[in-house]
Amino acid sequence: MIGTLLRVLLIALLGITRLANAQSNFARPALDWMTVRTHDFDVHYPAPMAEWVQDLTTRLMRSTMRSRRWSAMHRAGASR
Repeated sequence: MIGTLLRVLLIALLGITRLANAQSNFARPALDWMTVRTHDFDVHYPAPMAEWVQDLTTRLMRSTMRSRRWSAMHRAGASR
């Protein structure tokens, strides 16, 4: 009984800690924010992450193009 209670308490404390850490990353208005717009996404990021975001948006665009091709092929196959 006490062991179970301690485990529940530990899990709750870890969860609260994670929520507190997540809150600190939620909004940072003092940073220089940039936006990259793709056909399907608007990606907002701090300026120092520009190189990483370029790679990310390239991957997002490739992924959505593959998804569209796959969907088109399956729609065409379903209509036969």
